[in-house]
Formats: sequence, C-alpha cells, structure tokens
Amino acid sequence: MMDFTDAKGRKWLPKVTVNTIRRFEDRTGVGTIEAFVKGMTAAADFEEKNAGIEIDSFTEASNRIIEMSVPVWGNVGHLAIFLYESCGVEKHGLSLDDFCEAIESDQILQAMQCALNALVSFFPEPSEASKAKAETVKGDEAPL
Repeated sequence: MMDFTDAKGRKWLPKVTVNTIRRFEDRTGVGTIEAFVKGMTAAADFEEKNAGIEIDSFTEASNRIIEMSVPVWGNVGHLAIFLYESCGVEKHGLSLDDFCEAIESDQILQAMQCALNALVSFFPEPSEASKAKAETVKGDEAPL
C-alpha cells in the first residue's frame, strides 16, 4: 500500500473496504465499480496506445496518472471524497473541507496514485478457479 502526505505534513494511507465504497457512493451518487471499470478500461487503452514510449519527464508521468484517474473519479471533488472516506479522516476530527484544504497541487498526483492503488488492491484478479467456474456457468443453459 502507498501513502501520501498532505500540505500540513500529515500522512494518509487509503484503505478500501465495502463500507468505504458505500460511503463514497452515498456522498457522490457515483457507482464505484462502474467508475473503476471505466477508468481501468481507459487506462488499458491509454497504455496500448502508448506502448513502448518511455516516460522521460515528470510532466509526462503526471499526465499519464491524470489520464488514467479522470475516468475513475470524474472530478477532483470526487477524488477528495474518496480519499476522505478511504483514509478514515473523520476519525481524526477533520471535516471534509479541512482535509481538502490540505491537499494542494503538490500532493494531488501522489494522492491520485494512492487512491488508484487502493482500488486496484481491493479488486484483485480473479483466480483461475473462479474464471473456470464463470466459463462453466456461461456455457450452461438455465432450466426453465
């Protein structure tokens, strides 16, 4: 897992649970799984288009992170809400506004990367057994 440091020097470690997703969806009305799939599809398309291109600057690396993140979050406000919920900020006595105030342009890329890593960790690759089971179910006809 990856953490980020806000402008006040506080370290935050996003951790995704079902409750994190529920709270994020309640606050934003955004379906996390749909947004994540959309974002990962966009990231895969981006990587396919740019395969073999070396990243030779911080700006290029930043642009790649942003291009992969935008379809997932939709906007910076949604990213901030996701971070607020996944880092358990409320337990530390900070409001969403106070938390957002401490995430400046210097921290936003690292925060985006941490949020994406947390989501990727939450949605693991399916095992070979579950893939085989899914294929079996697809091939079977349901009784009427």
